[in-house]
Amino acid sequence: MHSLFNGDPSIFLKEKYDFKRQQASIAQRNGDLKEYMQLTHEADEIWLQMEEMESELGHS
Repeated sequence: MHSLFNGDPSIFLKEKYDFKRQQASIAQRNGDLKEYMQLTHEADEIWLQMEEMESELGHS
């Protein structure tokens, strides 16, 4: 699990992204498409944050 004191915030975002995608998958399997769409949207926003952070730091 991620430590709040870890020097790389992208690790925290990656874990948060993975968790949202996992929860979205569960919602989809349970037939809750509204929840699936919401969680997928949140995961996509996290992904964009990760890409923005990488571009600011010069990572590929």
